[in-house]
Amino acid sequence: MALTETFDILSYKGVDKAIQGLFSKFAHQDQTGQIVFDFFDEQGGKVDCEILSLYRNKQASRGISVLNLSEDSRTIFVSDSYASLICFANQFKSRISFDEAGFLIIGLSLT
Repeated sequence: MALTETFDILSYKGVDKAIQGLFSKFAHQDQTGQIVFDFFDEQGGKVDCEILSLYRNKQASRGISVLNLSEDSRTIFVSDSYASLICFANQFKSRISFDEAGFLIIGLSLT
């Protein structure tokens, strides 16, 4: 697992640094400390974002975000929220190897 970035909020919530690294490709921490996860359309253009702060989570209304998906991916985890998938991965890190896992997060608005 390549660790590229860690986030203050996730560290505070006890999320392992290796797990944070799995989800840092399309994420950044803004000046207020919130984590912003980018979502893209089929052409790769940014269309929305999910924002995770200490007390709330604003999910993306559309778009898709794919991480670590490759020919070597043995397992693919699908979620509608980065926050849910990060908590799942952190909870099961001792039982599941995420080294060859792919992650697919879909933003969807039901209006």
